[in-house]
Amino acid sequence: MSIDNFYSDLFAHLLAPVSAEQFAHDYLEQAPLYIKRSEPTYYNLLGIHELDALLRYGCPTEANQDLMAAKAAPDSRSERKYHLDSRERDYWAKLVNLYATGHTILYNYVHNRHPGIFQIAKAIELFLGSYTYANLFLSPTSGEPGFAVHIDAQDLFVLQLEGCKHWRIYRPQFALPTTVLSAPPVDYECLEAVLDVTLEPGDLLYLPRGFAHSVEGMGGEPALHLTIATEVPRVLDLLVEAVLVAAQQDPELRRCAPLLGEVTRFNKQVPETLKELIARIAANSDPELVADRVRGNIIARTVPPPDGYFARVQALPQPDTLYCRRAGLLWSWTRHLNPSGRQTLTLRFSGNVTTVPDRYKESLEAICSSATFRPKDLPGEITLEEKLSLVHSLVLQGFLTRCSGTTQHVEQDLNNSSAFY
Repeated sequence: MSIDNFYSDLFAHLLAPVSAEQFAHDYLEQAPLYIKRSEPTYYNLLGIHELDALLRYGCPTEANQDLMAAKAAPDSRSERKYHLDSRERDYWAKLVNLYATGHTILYNYVHNRHPGIFQIAKAIELFLGSYTYANLFLSPTSGEPGFAVHIDAQDLFVLQLEGCKHWRIYRPQFALPTTVLSAPPVDYECLEAVLDVTLEPGDLLYLPRGFAHSVEGMGGEPALHLTIATEVPRVLDLLVEAVLVAAQQDPELRRCAPLLGEVTRFNKQVPETLKELIARIAANSDPELVADRVRGNIIARTVPPPDGYFARVQALPQPDTLYCRRAGLLWSWTRHLNPSGRQTLTLRFSGNVTTVPDRYKESLEAICSSATFRPKDLPGEITLEEKLSLVHSLVLQGFLTRCSGTTQHVEQDLNNSSAFY
């Protein structure tokens, strides 16, 4: 298996037997997907017996949103949360006592602390072109729910790792909420269940944002599941960036709006003002620049996979050395005018961003479009020394890696870090 196919194969395995194409066409943002597998070792990622080490060696070192314990009220309309700080002397005692009294343990952003989970989150990120992160939930033996019936503003992939959990999914009361346009409070009197399932080890549940849901253990045994949340790029993101791009070009879009204090005048002026502003936005928004800004916002939140970077950046590039892009990166490049009016090229990728003069365009295009390349073969009018300097810079910044003797090593690193499939 090649490095290029590693993450696409991983995503296909996650969804099997549903294809990635069928998922995108029939389920993404549309409907829940429940896959029953009857294969307890399908994921082979993490078990409850490994949590002690993960919580001790990989736990956050400050009280924040990363590690908490929660317990829903008896009516499942609210919950009590406790944030935990591993620097406190009685941290472990608090953690085990909360769990013993029926609280669910929630470990956020666990993809940053477990290589196999990182790979799955990265596979989803690359397929959807979205910011993705993973949270781990351990339910107590009592089976009590940790959280009230609630709505998430992210699409969720739920992997049941150990034990069983009962999920009840309700029809959306507010379709496709976002972190900016959040759903209104749940109307508990109007909840209408559309899916009622018990997840067993190896099962998968995809839940589009906006579907209210409740989760509880089955009782008698603890239960562990992984939720991978993803924030896909939305039409709203394009519109917001279109306004910002237009406002950079047109000072009229940066003027004071009609004064709210003069209510009559304000009410009369706003409709005509909005029509004019919409026309100005359309006239001053460069679609390519808008798209690049949306991509850039997503890419800036992603990180490259751990692939031995520091061990592979020492050697200076040679004209005949074979190079390729690092696996697992979201990236894009664009050509634009800088403030001084000169054309420049900006390359954005997971973990970094770099800008080069426009005369490097042909060489940069070849680097981005080629599976592999040698510096001496790069097109363009820049000198060989400049080509070597460009390649060296992109290696140091984490976009490129040497392929000679590297492909096998990176693939081995990826496969050895997880037995996911």
